[in-house]
Amino acid sequence: MKVLIVLEDPTHDRFIVKPIVERLPQELSIPARVEVLEDPHLRGIDDLIRQLDEIFEDNPMIDLFLVVVDNDCDRAGNAARLAGKLEGRPDAIGCVAIEEVEVWMLAALPRSELPATWAEIRAACDPKETFVDGWLREAGYTGADVGRGRKSAMARLSTNMRRVLSRCDELAALRDQLGDWRAELGS
Repeated sequence: MKVLIVLEDPTHDRFIVKPIVERLPQELSIPARVEVLEDPHLRGIDDLIRQLDEIFEDNPMIDLFLVVVDNDCDRAGNAARLAGKLEGRPDAIGCVAIEEVEVWMLAALPRSELPATWAEIRAACDPKETFVDGWLREAGYTGADVGRGRKSAMARLSTNMRRVLSRCDELAALRDQLGDWRAELGS
């Protein structure tokens, strides 16, 4: 199965989302080749929504499009906008990160290493700025590292999928959607 991850801005998000998405089909014993869309290089939710139909059309060999956006406290209605854009597309699944994909990286940390309580992290509208950037600096990841430290951090953290799935309901739901999608193909 060929999976194409479509991110609202892949510049740094790809280093968090791709390792997690690669693990989800493994959890379900689904063989998958996972890639991140880099051309066109999207810049935000508006750009993604505007170009999504063209992205689908330009990638006919993809079995499943996984479209991931940040919720951002639903200030711009991202969840509804994404759901409306994907309606009627059996080859696409949307996932809305609460509140940003950077939270998924923190979800892999043991409780003692979290920069705040898990409830505070999940409730923050801007967790990247509030918690993640500081945690990356304190953990020794710098702006000079690939993905501003996200790639190195995820290499260390992506083995904790059980913890990530238990803390991030949207990722557990995504895993279940992948299983349902696969089951529908088999029927």
